[in-house]
Amino acid sequence: MLDVVHAAGEGALGRQQHAPLHLLRLEASLRYRFSLAWSASLNYAYEAFHKHDWRTDTINPFVPGNSAVYLGNDLKSYEAHIFGVTVGYTFK
Repeated sequence: MLDVVHAAGEGALGRQQHAPLHLLRLEASLRYRFSLAWSASLNYAYEAFHKHDWRTDTINPFVPGNSAVYLGNDLKSYEAHIFGVTVGYTFK
């Protein structure tokens, strides 16, 4: 099985200001049946999320000498590789 998901959007920040968001997820799995009741599966997923927000890309939650406090409610860009192995039994 192979599955692909891609989503792109923009977070509205006001007039003509946007924060582009991109999410990509790829999934693949292989299943092998040992018998009528037993099977094993190998699963892999790759997920990448990227966000560019001019308001929060360059600041830290606290900046010394500045009276403003940023609470850190900011999604960070990431890439993840997820592996899985399953063994299944079917009751008949």
